[in-house]
Amino acid sequence: MIALKRKDFDFEKNLMTISKARGYSSNMGDGEQETKSIASERVIEINKKQ
Repeated sequence: MIALKRKDFDFEKNLMTISKARGYSSNMGDGEQETKSIASERVIEINKKQ
């Protein structure tokens, strides 16, 4: 979740886009990077605020 930015959220369509990863272990390094595979990239529907 730390790699998410405001632009990854589409509140009009209630969608969240996952397109990058953030380093979390010593072999990944620090900072944002591409996801490990294309299968890791996804668009997720988010619930509307009630």
